Amino acid sequence: ANIFLNDELRTLLNEFKPMEKVHLTICGYNSVGKTTFANEFLKCGNFLLTGIDAISALIIKFSYATANEACVIKYVAQPEIGKMSDEFARWASQMIEIRVPSRVLQLGIDIYDSPGFLGEDPP
Repeated sequence: ANIFLNDELRTLLNEFKPMEKVHLTICGYNSVGKTTFANEFLKCGNFLLTGIDAISALIIKFSYATANEACVIKYVAQPEIGKMSDEFARWASQMIEIRVPSRVLQLGIDIYDSPGFLGEDPP
């Protein structure tokens, strides 16, 4: 078996650079435990509010930061990356990033806690 890459395969692989981080999105109906799962997964204590009613009406991105650099960032406008759709503009205006000193996130994982799906009750 030829385990070495020839120039053609190297060029092809370089065109499709792997992502530097893993992006995990938590999705589900309202009040099914998405934020509770995020609290447990991050292993930073229960710093996110949880309850019976929908808590996270925003998209919350969790990324790693040292304790000294921990912060909350609110995205109030879409980034200037060419033309974006109206849907993206609405999405970007409803997103915050919370940077926390989570050992899980330090492994190269970003987590997104999404608002609940529309619907009365989960199936």
